[in-house]
Amino acid sequence: GKQKGRIKQISSTSFEISWNSVEGDQCSGIIWDSFSARCKPQDGVGNSQ
Repeated sequence: GKQKGRIKQISSTSFEISWNSVEGDQCSGIIWDSFSARCKPQDGVGNSQ
């Protein structure tokens, strides 16, 4: 089946969990940094790179 979530290690204390977000979702993943988590913005939403 299709993998729902992906975990990417960023550093020894932080990692990123991303998933296939559907339109309307606020974020496409979560970035964990030590003891805090923040929303990973959807691609194409907000600032473009």
